[in-house]
Amino acid sequence: MAFGSTLEEAKEKAALLQKSDGHQLEKNKIYNLLTKSLLWTNDDEYNQALTWAKYSAYTMVVEEFGKGIWAGLPWFKDNWGRDTFIALPGTLLVSGNFEEAKEVINNFATFQNLEEGEDYGRVPNRVTSLDNMIYNTTDGTPWLIREIYEYIQYSGDTEYGKEIFPVVKRAIEGAIENFVDDDGFMNHDAADTWMDARINNKEPWSDSYKKLCRRRWLYEP
Repeated sequence: MAFGSTLEEAKEKAALLQKSDGHQLEKNKIYNLLTKSLLWTNDDEYNQALTWAKYSAYTMVVEEFGKGIWAGLPWFKDNWGRDTFIALPGTLLVSGNFEEAKEVINNFATFQNLEEGEDYGRVPNRVTSLDNMIYNTTDGTPWLIREIYEYIQYSGDTEYGKEIFPVVKRAIEGAIENFVDDDGFMNHDAADTWMDARINNKEPWSDSYKKLCRRRWLYEP
């Protein structure tokens, strides 16, 4: 069985599998993934847990709407901005998959909102299709910026900083224009944090408005 972003790509992959030992190809792929950033200790159970965690995380890397990381199965098989960039360092950076990490960042950067308004500069909260994206996330875009920085730190690809800088600039400009208050904190609407669920797509389940609870959780000793 083969999958692809297009019918032609799926056919090409299927043809390649027919001409080769698909089972062995997959084994080689998994072996290369697990040994690329090998950490081995004298604790066999820890080694096994770490190996499974590395592989399990990588199975969430998909190419359905461009390179992304699913938030989880079965309910969150979409590209969520916040979840993607929280997961990116553990899934792709520490494992040495720098090119794929950059692809994920670049893919979300192409979805950056360029229209004037409150969502200007934001990357999506969720991508369910190339025609269906929502931008109700205040922290998703700062997470993107953080992972751009971490990608450069891990990979040493300093030229990428120049390439991606316009995306970062728009994100910061949009945040300052629409959400940063006189104290320098980013405000947010009630469903613009990780508690983004709404009742019948209207009233938020959790009315975590503005900045108060976030400030308390981040700075409470």
